[in-house]
Amino acid sequence: MNIRALAASLAFGLFAAPAFAAPFSFCTSTTDWGTIDAPTAQDFAATFNTAGQYVDCFTFTPSVDIDGKIHANDFDVGNNKLDIDVTHIELYHGSTLVASAPKNFDFGGLTPGVTYTLALYSDVKNATKGGPQDDLVSYKGRVETEPHIAAVPEPGSLALLGLGLVAVGLTVWAGRRASGMGSASNAA
Repeated sequence: MNIRALAASLAFGLFAAPAFAAPFSFCTSTTDWGTIDAPTAQDFAATFNTAGQYVDCFTFTPSVDIDGKIHANDFDVGNNKLDIDVTHIELYHGSTLVASAPKNFDFGGLTPGVTYTLALYSDVKNATKGGPQDDLVSYKGRVETEPHIAAVPEPGSLALLGLGLVAVGLTVWAGRRASGMGSASNAA
């Protein structure tokens, strides 16, 4: 195979590939929330009646720059045949992990028009005590958003920046003055 054919194959492969490879082939369910504004709250929940490991994925696209927080809680009856544990939650942009935590975390600066995926991992097991009740086990959670506010420098930082600029200005001025005097003394 010559170099041009190889380059053409590589270019075709790159442009024919999807924009990103989502790591979500392992999702046991996916829910599309569509566009999310700020401020808003988006609730999510799931119930289970059989043991297993589950990964529920929720996709959304912010309409504005957003910050927010995500939290989830698991619920099971003490005398139930099943127990549930939300093991962790993750937030992805494409295949890039943005944030992860056991049951809650804050996030910041999500970009408008970009799709994000929230993945919630839960482990449903047969209860160790093996209670007689057949109640469902569940988790509930919420995503709360607010408009992203860019960080404003503290007054002390601005003062330090100002002093640095003054020092640079004085250094340049002194250098020009010294070179100006040297030219005047050379002329004499």
